[in-house]
Amino acid sequence: MDKLADIYVISLERGGRWSAQEAMLKQLGLAAHRWPAIDGRATGLKELETKWVAEGVLKPDSNIVNCTDRPESYKQGVIGLMASTALLWRHLAVQSAEWTLILEDDCQLHPALADAEYVDAMWSRLPEDAEFVYLGCPLTLPTVDHVRPYVGQREAITAFCEDVNPFWVRMRKPIFGAYAYVVRRRVLPKLLAMFPMISAIDNFLPTELVMYAAKGPADWWHQLSRRDHGHVFWGMAAPCPGDSTISDT
Repeated sequence: MDKLADIYVISLERGGRWSAQEAMLKQLGLAAHRWPAIDGRATGLKELETKWVAEGVLKPDSNIVNCTDRPESYKQGVIGLMASTALLWRHLAVQSAEWTLILEDDCQLHPALADAEYVDAMWSRLPEDAEFVYLGCPLTLPTVDHVRPYVGQREAITAFCEDVNPFWVRMRKPIFGAYAYVVRRRVLPKLLAMFPMISAIDNFLPTELVMYAAKGPADWWHQLSRRDHGHVFWGMAAPCPGDSTISDT
């Protein structure tokens, strides 16, 4: 089954990112549904918190709202993305597609996804027990300096994940980042049971889900600097340079 047949992009009305995503997907021979994101900055933080606590998405007095090291605009973005994702998962839970690719609107995909032979080979080697699949992840090594020796080596990620085959690793540690993942419909009730939540939506636990991640071609290494730290991304997807979706919601 083509696991890229059903695609949703979580995207705000403002910002113009949807048109860029649509154009990128068209170049890859893909098409997507736009899922309208909840604009966390459209209302005040207290009003936003009240609404999504009432909707069963956010726990009262959550870490998101109470943390002191983040500005209010960031907290609004986190809640907006959490609410957008919750509504999309609820929608998908009653649809018929077995697999759905979910993208944030600041995501870029590797050109290899336009290669039908490569994609068919990749999906044919995905283990049958897979429930949740990352197309891209940030590297979870302490600093960018720790990562540099691995850059350009396709097998580098096996240093901290379980190697499965030439296309996939099994995740054994939590990974932050939900900008490009494929979810199986049968696991959506388990994901929805995580609500209401106390922290950001993008921290999925491999102890609770059978999670795999794509290795991707060897040339897909992106180093991005954001604020006072850097990230290195691997796989078949990475965020675009600049502010993240959370920063801009």
